[in-house]
Amino acid sequence: MAQSSPDTVLGDQVNEKLVGKIAFTLGVINLVLTVWLFAGLPVAFCYFYSVKMFALFALRFYLYYKQKFHYFMLDFCYFGNILLFVFLWALPASFHERGFFVVWGVINGPVAWAVVAFGNSLVFHSVDKITSLFLHLTPALVLFDLRWKRSDSQRWAVCVPDVSSTAPCQTLSYQLLYIVGGGCLYFVAHQVFYYIVVQCFCMNCNTEFKEGKTADGQDAYWTSFRWLTKKKDAPMSRFVFSMGNTAAPFLYGLTNLAYAAVTMLLSLLWYHYMWAHLLFGAGLMLYATWSGANFYYEVFSASQGHGKAAKPV
Repeated sequence: MAQSSPDTVLGDQVNEKLVGKIAFTLGVINLVLTVWLFAGLPVAFCYFYSVKMFALFALRFYLYYKQKFHYFMLDFCYFGNILLFVFLWALPASFHERGFFVVWGVINGPVAWAVVAFGNSLVFHSVDKITSLFLHLTPALVLFDLRWKRSDSQRWAVCVPDVSSTAPCQTLSYQLLYIVGGGCLYFVAHQVFYYIVVQCFCMNCNTEFKEGKTADGQDAYWTSFRWLTKKKDAPMSRFVFSMGNTAAPFLYGLTNLAYAAVTMLLSLLWYHYMWAHLLFGAGLMLYATWSGANFYYEVFSASQGHGKAAKPV
């Protein structure tokens, strides 16, 4: 097998460092712009989020497809972002009130908590890691603005708790019905769709997908199920496979549904108390920042500045 010359290897490292520097610069600019719009221009922030969602997701699909990671993009978090986009720009005004509750549970529940579940990190030079953090955290920032900083001139109707009001949306039962019940219904609908596509279709049409490996034995066709159960001795894997491979997808789905329901229930607290919602978002950002610091000092520094070491999540 032909080996690359030292000059070629050095050239690749220089190019990779240059790309990393450019990506780092753009990452910092993106963070500053995000904070500025989030804090001062809530409506503009909704537009910024929507445009960036399409740009980052299109780029991710292109990059993931080449690596056979694109089935990650069937995960619930992407559909949560799609739901938010539909609420912002396509949902009829008559459904805004109920729709906001459903979106609130989905985004501030399982989507936001995925920052911790998938170990997202703030790594400026990695488009992959920045996209993952955007996918899970930015939608919650959009909803924070709509809930706590909206003005009467905005187009999005939000039910604001008021003890003097007798509107149905003010009652706890109504909020539970749509935040938890509606959110879980959307989650179950996605799980059914996911099972049909992945288990009933993909498993039977592609041998490499079924085995999770390419013809030369390399890992490929990752899904969140494979990613989260790859460590067979982990508690999650032991539970999911406790009744055999056939029942594993159903136990995995039930586990995720329980996770979704609990996190959606917690989001009811974020809806009623601004300080709680603020602390929740700040906690997620602190976690991602600390994870990013660990990456730079424990992983990136060991590669002498030319190792990407970015995993898809």
